[in-house]
Amino acid sequence: MFLVNLGYKWGPILANSPRGIILNASGIESAQALARNRDEFPDVVLFDPQLYLAALSSESALSRCVKLASYSWFPIELGEEEGRAERFAAQWPPEIRHEDVPTLVESAIQFQEDLGVSSLIIPSLLTVNPLADLREEFSLVDAGIAFAEATTDKPLFATFAVSDICFENQDPTRNLLLMTAIDQFTARPELVGVYLVINNTRGETNRIIDRTVARSILEFCNSVGLQGGKEIIVNYTDSFGLVCIAAGASSFASGIFQKDKRLCLDDFADSGFGRLFPKFYSHATLNEYLIQRDLMELRDNRLLRLLAPDETEASSNLFEVLRAGNSPEILPEWEERQNNIAGALAHYIELMDRVEQEFQAAGAEEKMQMALVWLQEAESHCAYIQTRLTDYQGDMRHIHVWRAAYEEFLGSNYPDLI
Repeated sequence: MFLVNLGYKWGPILANSPRGIILNASGIESAQALARNRDEFPDVVLFDPQLYLAALSSESALSRCVKLASYSWFPIELGEEEGRAERFAAQWPPEIRHEDVPTLVESAIQFQEDLGVSSLIIPSLLTVNPLADLREEFSLVDAGIAFAEATTDKPLFATFAVSDICFENQDPTRNLLLMTAIDQFTARPELVGVYLVINNTRGETNRIIDRTVARSILEFCNSVGLQGGKEIIVNYTDSFGLVCIAAGASSFASGIFQKDKRLCLDDFADSGFGRLFPKFYSHATLNEYLIQRDLMELRDNRLLRLLAPDETEASSNLFEVLRAGNSPEILPEWEERQNNIAGALAHYIELMDRVEQEFQAAGAEEKMQMALVWLQEAESHCAYIQTRLTDYQGDMRHIHVWRAAYEEFLGSNYPDLI
């Protein structure tokens, strides 16, 4: 299933009736989350406790840290308003003591029960050391299992929040941390699955552009998911989540805002709001295009056909206007101006839902073949687009990386499919 990340802007996303959502602790304070009207939620609702964001800097991301501290699994005592800032600064980052782990995990699970989620997520810290033995991380997992077994029958997922630096420049078949994680997660029958969160340390792009990182994620999804029988929810890898579905994941989450596409700690800085212009997401070319400049140039170069498979009900009027030779500016929801994302958001959710359901309807080997064809054709299309569009400024590096990593994954595990 495709799940949409929800931070603090719930309305525009819920208006498009997503099939599933993930609420994020950093987007809303605990009391406000519990007070929100849940009648508008879809059937599949998850809540990410985001304990891994204890790694945030309060100096640069104070507002987010304060939101996180409103949850009881962040051991911060805020107290009265007077002097709160000083008390907060003295306590952040929160100290997670081993003896407090059961209490913190229990409070996170109980909050999710009170919120009314469909499945539960055990929180975890962020793994940043490639040589970590994961004992600390699995102490939280086991505490969550013990509490959930005694209190609930809802499906239980364990968080594996890991920095991309733990996978960079390492053969995933020889990566001790990755192998340990695979062994430990598959050895716990109490877990329905794993909630895999990837921390992007590069910050230069929303997408994975390191081949060994991409390959490691695929190996994890295949080993724990398809081979190990667990459900894998992949978050913060953008549309690479579809490749993960082909490798063995069950669901992936993303969104249209940058903090919903990737988990980069620098994005949480209190430095004002970025400028978000509407972009058309294309599954066929694995890229995004500015509405006015890029789509019109594609049209004028007779390349709009490459995006035709991505037409949705939400974007049909956009294609109609472009094919008629007119400017998208005549459509209010597609006008290229700051924060005008209604049309782009509706199209994105509809297209992601549709493509993900096509993948899920296929058998295991057929999914793998579909992903291979998709990645190879997307790379070919984009190489051609770059020769024709003189002013295109989009970043296409990820397409070659994903295709190469996926072919390596298939060659190592399913050579007959290459």
